[in-house]
Amino acid sequence: MIYLETDKTFSNSISAELKAAGLPAAFGMTTRRIIDGKVQKGHSRALTIDVDESQRSTVQSVLDAHVPFFDHADKKIAEVKAEARRRIDAIAPLWKQMNAARENPSDAIFSEIDVIRKKSNMIEAHLATLTDAEAGAYDIENSPFWD
Repeated sequence: MIYLETDKTFSNSISAELKAAGLPAAFGMTTRRIIDGKVQKGHSRALTIDVDESQRSTVQSVLDAHVPFFDHADKKIAEVKAEARRRIDAIAPLWKQMNAARENPSDAIFSEIDVIRKKSNMIEAHLATLTDAEAGAYDIENSPFWD
């Protein structure tokens, strides 16, 4: 079984692509979010493809060819956090932060770190407004929000 977060438009599109690839039309595809075996309402849709193992690689190749940025938005959020961590460490590694906290908790280092965290939050909020393909192509390190 292959499970993907998706929307109705994509699920219709991928159904056509799988059919065009010569795969069976009745593929056990649903666009319901199932959690713990129960259909959940109010969640984003999901695509479940119940596929015979002998056809799994063919289905996966169709998905890979037509969904190059699938689920990239979540991966980009992790990249934003890593970039923020890198920038914070460049200002003050953890040992320096700990020493500053003991000596002078209002140290300017913490103001700079807070600015980086706010910028990181802005980038994450911006990523949430993008399509998955746009998020996949987004250059985290050179984001204008860091400026």
